[in-house]
Amino acid sequence: MNMEVFALKFAHSMERFATQIYLTQCRAFSGSEIIDKLRMASVNEQQHVKRLQKRIIELNSSPSRLGFLFQLAGRLMGFITVCLGRSFILNADTWIEKKAIKDYDGFIK
Repeated sequence: MNMEVFALKFAHSMERFATQIYLTQCRAFSGSEIIDKLRMASVNEQQHVKRLQKRIIELNSSPSRLGFLFQLAGRLMGFITVCLGRSFILNADTWIEKKAIKDYDGFIK
């Protein structure tokens, strides 16, 4: 497998991870405008999942079979952050997005 496909598969799995985190965290903000922002973030991540999947297929490959594990890990991480409180959720989400930017920058290089 070439490095481009490997990087795309990893990014696809990480986007599935992020999608699930945001969906799981919604329960901590019911009745708040933040829930709408978390849902929008999840939709945005899902769009990334679809774009990456399309590109992986264009390169005659398929998404990683382990993607569901990333999604499961996202659910677990989302649940843990909910248990630790709203402030922790927002700090964790900021860290996750900064990490994603760093990863994508590395993939581009």
